[in-house]
Amino acid sequence: MLSASIRGDASSKFAPDNRWGYFPAASVGWRISGEPWMKDATFIEDLKLRASIGQTGNAQISDYQYLALYSTSSKDLGQGRQTTSYTSQISNDNLGWEKNTQYNVGLDMILYKGLLGLNADVYYTKTTDMLFEVPVPAVTGFQKASTNIGSMENRGIELTLTSSRKFAGGFSYDFSANWSMNRNKVLSLGGNNEPIIKEGAYSGNHFITKIGEPIG
Repeated sequence: MLSASIRGDASSKFAPDNRWGYFPAASVGWRISGEPWMKDATFIEDLKLRASIGQTGNAQISDYQYLALYSTSSKDLGQGRQTTSYTSQISNDNLGWEKNTQYNVGLDMILYKGLLGLNADVYYTKTTDMLFEVPVPAVTGFQKASTNIGSMENRGIELTLTSSRKFAGGFSYDFSANWSMNRNKVLSLGGNNEPIIKEGAYSGNHFITKIGEPIG
């Protein structure tokens, strides 16, 4: 079995030159249990190997992050209240899609007419051009700016065991159990790879993102 696709997404959250992102995917599968030389293995109802690679995009940021925004303030300097305008956000025409590329290898197996089933997946995902709000030098007059920076990886295993049987008289049962493990690691943060420290909702609560550690 073979499948392939490509999708194009556009988001007005990015500058006009970066609004479109194109994300391909492909997968292959081999149903081993359907091969002629497997016909004597009657205890195997289904046995399939599969592999895939695919890319998706992330645009989960607030609106207008690529634009220079302006705000107003009003002050009384002794001659009545005066309204002034000031830049409240730095522009970034290069802001674009965050990209996630995932590789996956899997095994599906059903034995003894459903008495035992197994689904196993091993995956590796690399995220590039991550969307982050990063600190900027105070001389700019701002505290942070949205940008594409750095990369990270996720590696994991997912296992599912199943059992299903039907008996005479209408009695049947279904059983399922699953286990998964994921490891996340930051690979790069661009520039000098300085850690990104974000203050939480409560005083003294901070989240640190740095090379070689899980995000946050």
